[in-house]
Amino acid sequence: ILCGLCVRVCNEIIGESAISFTGRGLNRKVLPPFDKPSEVCITCGACAFICPTGAIKIEDILDKRKVSISKAESELVKCKQCNSFFVPFPVADKIKQKLSDIFEFIDLCPKCRRKISIKKYLECQT
Repeated sequence: ILCGLCVRVCNEIIGESAISFTGRGLNRKVLPPFDKPSEVCITCGACAFICPTGAIKIEDILDKRKVSISKAESELVKCKQCNSFFVPFPVADKIKQKLSDIFEFIDLCPKCRRKISIKKYLECQT
């Protein structure tokens, strides 16, 4: 439907500009620059999450994530506690830059992060 939500979230929220509109009229499409795999896409999946039609697909295959619209691929971080793959390396790096004060939790999947947080909270209560 070419609503542009994916382009806006990539540009304005994520700040990467990995995809944009190309062409005019009936030839208008959302693609990465020059229709080649994007080098700036961090494979965060924000474009797929916000797409109202589900036209953008994300595939997590073993230790890699692929995003259909940007044609990008990146390796996933492995949880230090349970060894499950959960977030792409570029996303983890971006989080580390912005939120250095929670560094101890960056390499943990959401389940393990929750377990440790609850354990620390319970220890503080006693």
